[in-house]
Amino acid sequence: MENKKARLNIIDILIILVVLAGVAFFAYKFMTAGGTAAPMDKVQIVFFEEECPDYVPEHTHVGDSVLDGSTNTYLGTVADIEVDESVTYTYNDLTSETTLGHKEGYVSAYITADCVGQLTDNGVVIDGTLYSVGHTLILHAGQGKYYLTIYSIDRVE
Repeated sequence: MENKKARLNIIDILIILVVLAGVAFFAYKFMTAGGTAAPMDKVQIVFFEEECPDYVPEHTHVGDSVLDGSTNTYLGTVADIEVDESVTYTYNDLTSETTLGHKEGYVSAYITADCVGQLTDNGVVIDGTLYSVGHTLILHAGQGKYYLTIYSIDRVE
């Protein structure tokens, strides 16, 4: 009887050791799984709005924060803002011509933002969202709200 009892103790100990080894293995894998994050790149993103009310850019200044209005994702800070005449295209049904004009009370705006994200072949990933040239979005820059597109994305050395 004692031999059988001793054999059960050895089997019990082996089972416990195997279970502990399995738990230790999975704990190690879980703890080190996210340890190698992709490198982050400094980029400048230039946003362009063809036509916004002329009072909006007055509320955007260098150093203001820049947010994606759809996700409230922090993108970076304003590095520069350039304002010019609005870009308004009109189509004439009679002549079938499209002409470039300017709308009174409206301006165009280029907003350059310093950002940090992972630069890829398709654009830049910031907080899990891919931003590419031509991407349209709502942008909050300072207290200004813009409906614009991404004009360019460049790595900053």
